[in-house]
Amino acid sequence: MLKRHAWRLCACISDTLRKTEFIQSGAVGGMASELDNDHMHMIKTKRSISVPCFDMVEVLDQIGVHHIDYFSLDVEGSEMIILESIRKKLISGKIVVNIWSIEYRTWDGKKNVVNKSFQNLQNLRLFFKNIGGYVEHSQLNNEPDDHRDGMALDVVFVRT
Repeated sequence: MLKRHAWRLCACISDTLRKTEFIQSGAVGGMASELDNDHMHMIKTKRSISVPCFDMVEVLDQIGVHHIDYFSLDVEGSEMIILESIRKKLISGKIVVNIWSIEYRTWDGKKNVVNKSFQNLQNLRLFFKNIGGYVEHSQLNNEPDDHRDGMALDVVFVRT
């Protein structure tokens, strides 16, 4: 029998904010301050709620975990903000993640915004290069015939 422990946090991860406005729009909702015009085209409602923010180490302290086997980061455009908020903790080893899958594609509701998607991918590559200890493993795509950079949904980084 597998003894898996999966955790979900319905909050914001930040090392500076204590709360943020979150636009509720199903799978395409996100932090109001981080949704660009392409993303806003998909949002049908402007209903927002105030969401509490917590430091990642504080959250992990509460559940007694600092080594994560698999971390899926899909937060509709705020991926880099979250990664930057834990940069020092990843470098210092306070937080250890074996495998990351991170959404990078920018979708406007009809198509992939390739130039933004490619830039997001480049930003993620630079982040993991700068913190060290990770290699890009693969990209995950729902279009089997297109493996060009900027065309996939997620990128996977693996700890070395």
